[in-house]
Amino acid sequence: EEIGEKHTSDPSQEGKSFCPIEEWVVENEVRSESEVDEFNPLEQKDGWAIHLSVKAGSLTDGFNFAGVNPEASDTYDDGDDIGEIPMLPAEEGEFAPAYLRCYFISPTGDEYGSDYRSEVETSKEWKFRVEQVGEPEKVEISWDITTVPLQYYLYLKDRDNLIDMRKNKSYSGNKGEYSLIVSKEPIKVVLGVSNVGESYCYPNPIKGEGKISFVVPQDRRIRLKIFNIAGELVYEKEEDSGGDGIVEWDCRNSAGEKVTSGIYIYFIRDDISSKTGKLGVMR
Repeated sequence: EEIGEKHTSDPSQEGKSFCPIEEWVVENEVRSESEVDEFNPLEQKDGWAIHLSVKAGSLTDGFNFAGVNPEASDTYDDGDDIGEIPMLPAEEGEFAPAYLRCYFISPTGDEYGSDYRSEVETSKEWKFRVEQVGEPEKVEISWDITTVPLQYYLYLKDRDNLIDMRKNKSYSGNKGEYSLIVSKEPIKVVLGVSNVGESYCYPNPIKGEGKISFVVPQDRRIRLKIFNIAGELVYEKEEDSGGDGIVEWDCRNSAGEKVTSGIYIYFIRDDISSKTGKLGVMR
């Protein structure tokens, strides 16, 4: 594609178009193959990583790694996390080439091409964004998961779509925001309920650290009580279920202490109906 070809600018940047920094304009792609070969996080880590490649027409961004390093934190780690090259606003009236850009969004809002985090206790989510200008709307996202231990379930989330990355090698979608989800348990598709009598909780049983989610009617005042097998009250709370229809319990008692492994009884109700059920905690 010619550098001088004019493209529609980002609507949020009135009067401006975008172009990469100078040395990357020559390549007309966000990451060059030589750069990926020179620094490959898959070969330099003690942990593991998911390697994402994004393609739109003739453009490819192949430098995207989300993974785990035993010594990493969930914030920035020098030597583990690599900042994404920013797209700089061009001066008004200048021409910008087509570009494709993929980057991870850290919990602190930073943009990374390589984002390593601490060990997965129950599940972790890496949010990422795909940006493009001057190519067809559709992008193809493919992945290499050969270094990821088989104990983990891997999912690509595109809005309401959940793609099993173990069963698929690529996904065709649009530019925008996505998520990678790594979990020790398979993710259950959450189906909404219309009354508390239909409520259910997941994961059940829960293994290790994490929270149990109770699926309840949306926008209701919910009262939740947790009892141990001896009938003693362990935890209780009252809150609005909100628009997502979810109430969570972090497997701690009212004093904030972790509960022990065992079977627990939950009692959940609103002003219309109630439900009692069993759940398991495995430490």
